[in-house]
Amino acid sequence: MSLRRDVEKVEDGYDPSAVTVGILGSHSAEEVGVTAKAIGLPCLVVCRRGREDLYVTYNSALFDHVILLDRFSDIA
Repeated sequence: MSLRRDVEKVEDGYDPSAVTVGILGSHSAEEVGVTAKAIGLPCLVVCRRGREDLYVTYNSALFDHVILLDRFSDIA
């Protein structure tokens, strides 16, 4: 089976209305948020406490949910 068919098979198992794009708050988060919104998907950003203004205030239209962590290592 080709990689493309493998990916399509996995994709067919998802309910698009139940998918949320998640991204770590980094330099690429804005681009991912823009892309998620362009294709109609909600977006969640995980960021470090004290840096949330970029996501909550200035890019609030891109991110539906913000999870604040004291350190990224708190994810584990």
